[in-house]
Order: sequence, then C-alpha cells, then structure tokens
Amino acid sequence: MEVFGAASDGTGTTLVGTLDLNGSSNSSLGFVRLGMGPDGRGWILAGNGSANLILASFLSNGLNPVSITLEDGSVDLVGGSNSTFQNGDLCILGNGDIYALANNGGGVTQIFIGKPTGSTTTLTKKWDLVNDADAPFTGSVNGVAFDPFGSLYISTADGLYYINQSTVKSTIPIPTVQCVLVRSQTGLQDLASNYFPEFTTLPVTLLSFSGTYKNDITSLTWKSENEINFSHFEIERSSDGVNYINIGSKTPVPGNGSASVYQFADNLSAVSGTVFYYRLKMIDIDHKFKYSNVILVRKDVKNTAGISLSPNPVVNKTATLRITSAVAGKIDIRIVDLAGKVVLQQQNMVNPGTNSISLNNLDRAQKGMYILQINNNRDEVFSDYNVFSRG
Repeated sequence: MEVFGAASDGTGTTLVGTLDLNGSSNSSLGFVRLGMGPDGRGWILAGNGSANLILASFLSNGLNPVSITLEDGSVDLVGGSNSTFQNGDLCILGNGDIYALANNGGGVTQIFIGKPTGSTTTLTKKWDLVNDADAPFTGSVNGVAFDPFGSLYISTADGLYYINQSTVKSTIPIPTVQCVLVRSQTGLQDLASNYFPEFTTLPVTLLSFSGTYKNDITSLTWKSENEINFSHFEIERSSDGVNYINIGSKTPVPGNGSASVYQFADNLSAVSGTVFYYRLKMIDIDHKFKYSNVILVRKDVKNTAGISLSPNPVVNKTATLRITSAVAGKIDIRIVDLAGKVVLQQQNMVNPGTNSISLNNLDRAQKGMYILQINNNRDEVFSDYNVFSRG
C-alpha cells in the first residue's frame, strides 16, 4: 500500500509512505480507505472481503515522509461480517471515534462505530442503511463524511445521499436509518470534509420519563434510544423546583442498539418535605449535556386521589399528571376539547401507588378548556376524567 500527498491545489503529488498491510498473504486488498482525523492522523481501513479487516495509521507531515503503523491486523466486528467490507469509507469524529461505512454491492450497507485501541480495536454495527421506502439500500458506496452539524453524507456511483436523523428506527433486532438521494451525479469516487464534530448525527433521545411514589420510595423510570457517544444520566431532585441536587447516576447499556429502559429508586424516608421535583441530566462523552422535562412527586398520597395536573392552567409544553393506582397496568391518556375531539394522546405504564407522569407536547393545544381522560380500556386500573385549561 502506498500513500501520496499533494499541495492544496492538487499539484506536487509525492509518495509519503508505504506499508505491506497483509504480510505474507498475496490476496488482493480490494477495500482500502483513508480518513483523516482532527489531529492530523490518517486512519486506513482495508480488507479483501473475506479475510481479516486491517487498521493502520500515520501522522501526516505535509509532503514529508511518514511512518505508517499497523494498528490491528484483525479488527473485531460486532454485529457484522468482514464480507460486507467490499466497498465503503471511514470518517473520524472530533473525539477520535471511527465511523466505518461498509457495503457489499448486493443490498447490504451498514455503518460501524468504534474507537481505535491498537490491537484490540472493535467496530460495532450501529445501523443497516435503507432507502426512503425502508427497503435495503442498494448500489455501491465509496465515501462518507460529516457535515458541520454531525450529519452524514454518502457518495455512490449515482450521486450523493444524506442521512436524515429523524428517520432512525431502533427496531428489534436491527436498527435502521434512511439514506435519501440529494444530488444525482455520476463519477463520484470518494467523499471527505474538514469537519470533525464532537457530537454524532444521532444523539441520545429520551422517549419517556415518569415517577411513582409508594412507602417513602420514589421509583423513577425512563426510556431512551440512540445512545451513541453518550456517557451517563445524572438524576437530580429539588424541593422547590429551582435548586437541584445530584442523587445518583446511571450508565448506558453497552452495545444495546434498541431502546433502553432505566429505573432508579429514591428513598425519601429521611427527607423532609412533601413535594419533590425530578429531572435527568443527559451527558455526552464530550461533556455536553441537556436536561429532561421535570416531573413532580408528592408524598401526601391521601390528598392525591383521582387525577390532578400541575401546573393548571398549563402554560408550557409539559405538565405533570399525578394519579393513584391500586395495581400495575398500561393507561391511555387523552386530551379532549369540549367538542369531543382528541387533541393529544399518549400511553404510559403505571405502578401501584402515586404515579407522576410527564404530559408532553401540550403546546400543540390552543388556549381554552380541555378534558383529561385516563383509561386502561379494562377498568382494572381506573377510568376517570378532569377538566384543565390551556393558558
């Protein structure tokens, strides 16, 4: 294998380094791709579609000679096969993670993610690529690169494709993501950029967050997906809704490509007060973070029979629904206007005791009076309603 460098205008092409990637083997390396990282280090991924996947690297030095190092002669793959790496490319995140695009030319196109760790490097399959009709993405790919915002572009023989993060489906057993053609063009051979975002195109997504109070214990439950380059959750509690303290943390489930469910128990037996606010601080490995919605939990169960909503009137897009249940079960929550039209709807699980559930997207409702209906369709938990206003 030979690596060449050139001036910024494409002139002065110079051989800067060589390396025998497959040693004593005489088999052809049909797949050889180069990606540059933000620190000027070049990463080379190579293979012949059947034997080992090979990783090498070098530190660039303009047009001067460089030493190319064999990092791993047999990269471990999780959830995929070496035979898929007949076409593809790689690009590097700002934190050093490799995004490897693999394609076998016969309808299998995948993205693997991993951090180089020398001879123990592992690449884990994150997504199967599909088209805008959710059918397997076909054709022969040859390039992948980040845009400034962490999204991905892919080049093929027939044009340029874009990965839309809103089309990610964490289905079981295979998570998929759509690629949409944004420019038809022949002759594209590779793709690269000078952007190395610290965040991925698919950050952690919080699907639900709820709490249940019983016997001095608040049981928090949440569900999330897309935990790529995600560090951990911090659980925070407040007695006034303003000043929060950290009461615990949860690390993500490793290698889980589907949605993950977490639980946390907060013992309030020695904590004074009757009203408590909870939120999640979701922290990426680059230390960037965002907060979840806030849920409210009351210790005075005797005063929370039936259904109550806080705040009421609702002024933001979220509010906390408090309900008391005798048994566990799934409930259907509906927001209905006075004409009987269902404006919003969501489902949640409840447990025995006082449950605090976050109602989302209430900003979609216009100002006025609404009926809040809760039913499990079997009358085993409860069937009730309450009137609230949207301020």
